[in-house]
Amino acid sequence: MEMRRSERKMDKKGIDEVLVETLIGNLATTRDGVPYTIPIQFLYEPKDKAIYFHGASEGRKIDNIKENPKVCFSAFQLIGLICADKACEYDQSFRSVVIFGTATFVKDADKKFEVLKGFMEKYAKDHPAPIPVTRSMAARTTIIKLSIDEISGKQNIEGTIHFPEKER
Repeated sequence: MEMRRSERKMDKKGIDEVLVETLIGNLATTRDGVPYTIPIQFLYEPKDKAIYFHGASEGRKIDNIKENPKVCFSAFQLIGLICADKACEYDQSFRSVVIFGTATFVKDADKKFEVLKGFMEKYAKDHPAPIPVTRSMAARTTIIKLSIDEISGKQNIEGTIHFPEKER
């Protein structure tokens, strides 16, 4: 699908940066025609052209994926607000990525172990004593691979930026 504001289209380098830097994304699934979205931690593996996430072995997310493996994923970075003279001209400065793909359950023990180590490197790299991942942890963890069918990135990084959170 063609992007309406083509001047905001992000290149592959920008898309990769967003997916590596962003800590939380949103996964959208459907079941019986009912949409469901949930924030998740994720790991982007460009070499696999995939997003990985983990979770419990049961629940709504898992049930939805089993019934319909077609999913949508998004990652978003808010840079700030763009001020204007008119209310309807206010905007946000951001970078975002949207992915459409197919979710499958990872069964290979070595791949599950590799993915969990990647999660620890991403999320616990600043921890003073990170807990090492073991193969038994990997065996007990549900890992899901989102194979990327379609990916796009959009950004708006121009304008006068106002940071409301710095005023609190």
